[in-house]
Parts: sequence; structure tokens; C-alpha cells
Amino acid sequence: MDKIAIYTNSSIISYIGATVNNVTVSIYDPEPSDRSAELAILRTLHWIFSSIIGVIVVVLGITGNTLSLIVWRKRSLQSSTGHYLTFLSFVDLIVLVLYFLIESLPQIEPLLRFSPNYGAFYSYVGYPCFHFAAMVSLWCMVGATFDRYIHVCCPSKAKLWCKKRKVYLILCLVSGICFFFTIPHFLTYVPNKESIYSFVFTEFGQSDTRNKYIFWVFCFFLMNLAWYPPVFMNLRMIRHLKTTKIPKSQAKLTRMLLYVSFASLLLLTLGCFPQCFLMFFKMDDIAIFQEAWSLTLLVVVIRSSVNTVFYTLFYDRFCRELKRVFGCLNDDVSEGDVPSHEESTP
Repeated sequence: MDKIAIYTNSSIISYIGATVNNVTVSIYDPEPSDRSAELAILRTLHWIFSSIIGVIVVVLGITGNTLSLIVWRKRSLQSSTGHYLTFLSFVDLIVLVLYFLIESLPQIEPLLRFSPNYGAFYSYVGYPCFHFAAMVSLWCMVGATFDRYIHVCCPSKAKLWCKKRKVYLILCLVSGICFFFTIPHFLTYVPNKESIYSFVFTEFGQSDTRNKYIFWVFCFFLMNLAWYPPVFMNLRMIRHLKTTKIPKSQAKLTRMLLYVSFASLLLLTLGCFPQCFLMFFKMDDIAIFQEAWSLTLLVVVIRSSVNTVFYTLFYDRFCRELKRVFGCLNDDVSEGDVPSHEESTP
């Protein structure tokens, strides 16, 4: 049967390639036009990023974060920093699962995008909750950096800011603020009952107001706010480690967190640059913008997957507890495993 192309202007998501009984269905924005070589390359990269590389990263990330969640809850690692990293592992698990559901799965099974149930899930749960979880993950990392900064550079204030209850309060406050800033994402899509596609933009979703909000609030304000303070605190901690003698266990935990924090900041930068470029120069071509957006999403899930590697490589106490999880070490807690009062403030 001849190739059949169906076009719609009601969705930002571009898609091509589903074949049913030798009929190829192609749905994309903007209006029907000859696809450029650039868009064809971006479609191929989108499929590779989402259905191959993305799935591999998700599987490894879910495994790593599950192990991290188990290990950071161990008695020998119970500290204020450990509470932040425990919550970070939990949130990163949510990021990875939602990425698979809203990005990888539709690329693996394209006809899923025509399911009404999937349209409702994507509009009200998948898309907004992914951005919410990614934002919480980013700011949880900022919180962990702040916690280490207090312990290393302002130890006299540790009892005020690093108590267990205060950590939980900060995490709840961060989650609430992140939810507030992601409310527009819950208003971006709506299930579609009038045409073949399962979800479409709302009036707000396709408005210039939403584009300005994403760029100025998300990309400019929140991302810069999550970038500059951690850089400042990390540089102060590096200087303090060189000039001041602190307990060895504190120094090891701080150095490990520095690796994690700098890696997070680097990946944040790599994800923001293409996003800002696209919003400046390609926002008028929605199809190209959406295909290239897959790279930014891949960077987000990589950031949510790599922390366990740094925990294992640069923090021997975490590595030791991880071996105990796999039965490679006995369960006896050595003297060096017991957290100090400074590390774990009740």
C-alpha cells in the first residue's frame, strides 16, 4: 500500500515511522512541508538517544540509585549529608522511570502515542511530574552541597542547619517550591478526543507566555540560581580543605561530594546550552526544536544516573557498605564505620 502521511498542528511532539499493514503514519509540526536533511538527522538521533542510549542509561541508573538508596540508609552512613543523598537517590529513580515512560517507550512503540489512556497519563502525570522530579533532583543536590559547606566552612552552625528534622524540613520546602514552579507544566497538555493523536497542547501550552516562562523562569532564573551558589560553595570548600585540618572522615565525604556536585554542574551546563540555543534560534520550527530537545532530556537522565559511580569510586565507606549489601563483607560494624557526632546530628 502507498505511504500515507497525516499531519496535525496540535502537538509539539514530532513522530515518524509507525507502520501498520504497510501503511506509514507520519505526524509532526508545523504545517506540511518537505523535511530537510537536518530534521531527518535529528529524528535519527532522537530515536538513538531515546530508545537505545536512554534505555541503557535508565537501566544502569535505576540499578545504581536503588543500591544507593539501600546503602545510604545504613547506620554507618546516617548523617545529614546522607539524608540528602538518600532523598536524591529516591527522586532520581522517579526521574528515570518517568523518562522511560514518556520518552523511551513512545520511541520503542510509536503507536502508543495514539492511545487515549496514554494521552491522559502523558498530559496529567508523565510530562509534568518528570519536570517536577528533575527540578527536585537538581535542588536536592544544591541542598547536599549546602550541607557539606556548613560542616566544612561553618561548623559552628551545623547544629542549627544540619539536624535531621531541619534536613527533612528543607527537603519538604524545596519540593514544595519546585512544585509551585512546575505548575505550568501541568497546564501544557490535555488528552485529545477529537483527532487521531492522543494528547495536544492546551491554549496556554502553545502560547508565547508559556515559551517566555520556560526560558526566563526555568532556563534563566532557576538554572542560574542552581549553578552559581554551588560553584561558590565548592570553591570555598576546596580552599578550606587545603588550609584547614578537619577530621579524615569529613574530608573524604566532602571530597566525594565535590566530585558529585561538579559533575552535576557540568551536566547541567551541557543540558542548558543546547536548550537556550534552540529557544533563541529554532523555536519557530517546532519539529526541529522537539527532535533536538531529546539531547537535553538525555543529559538530565545521565545526571540522575551517575552519582553512584562517584559514591563508589571516591568514598570508601560507601564502597564498603555496598560490598556488605552483596555479601562480600561481614555485617560487623568496625569502629571506623560509626558516624561521628559532627557527621550525624539528631
